Amino acid sequence: MKGFPNQISDIQKLTEVLLAFHELVVAGKNIHDEAVVGEALVRKELIGGRGKMSPEEYLKSQLKKTRSNQSYRATARGLNELFRILGLVEGDGVSNLTTLGTSIVEAAKSRSREEIIAFWKPAIHTLGHRDKDGFQSHPYQVLLRLVANHPGINRKMCALALEAKDDSETELQRILKLSHLDEEAAYKAIGVSKSN
Repeated sequence: MKGFPNQISDIQKLTEVLLAFHELVVAGKNIHDEAVVGEALVRKELIGGRGKMSPEEYLKSQLKKTRSNQSYRATARGLNELFRILGLVEGDGVSNLTTLGTSIVEAAKSRSREEIIAFWKPAIHTLGHRDKDGFQSHPYQVLLRLVANHPGINRKMCALALEAKDDSETELQRILKLSHLDEEAAYKAIGVSKSN
């Protein structure tokens, strides 16, 4: 199954995160620096202590951990990867938002939730994801075909859209067969754990 960053799945919150990325770009900050991005997102209370502690307390608690165990860094890294996959950020070092990323930011400043979602649609629809062997699929397109061919599919089984190696009919048929198994049998068939 193709790995996919999923730290945040709410479009409104993702929009707020993208706005924070834009602010960092405008300030000349490196949006690929997970510490810079993570700290900014914690201070804006988009990630972190979730009301249990202040942003400062949360950051202090995180800095007591080893770098590899600092969750705000991992979340920032995952969000950066997601935005890269969606075609919203580009470049290395001090980078920029793409035209699509900038369009979403501009929409977020002046438009309704429905209009903002309309700007996200092209990013989701055209999302292409390549696995470690170089196979590329378009998970949202696979998902639409999966749901059309298996009405009433269990929501959890919709994640099988990430299992498709490519967009072929052969892969869709393989995924459809998996979607009719119970969850445990499907996990075993593709060699992933429940958490994956």
